[in-house]
Amino acid sequence: MRSLPTRIRFFLAKSGLFCHVRAARHAMLIATMHAEADGMVDAVRGRHTPPFLLRGEPALRQAWRNGQHVAQCLRDCGHDNASTLLFPLQGDSHGRT
Repeated sequence: MRSLPTRIRFFLAKSGLFCHVRAARHAMLIATMHAEADGMVDAVRGRHTPPFLLRGEPALRQAWRNGQHVAQCLRDCGHDNASTLLFPLQGDSHGRT
């Protein structure tokens, strides 16, 4: 499932807010950054709707949209092959296809 690791990270971070606020906020930021990277990769792959798992969490959904916007800006700025710029962000180690 697309973005499953991102959603799990965010959920675990959010549930940790009651214990260690600083660490939980940092973990939520990292999960949000992953959602943004997912949006960039999805834009390169031609996917223009957020993954189902990100739709239920407004912060992740917005981060994914931000990633789509960044990829579009790269294309508009003359980077015809934005996929070469985004290669390190693809996160294929999560098994996404």
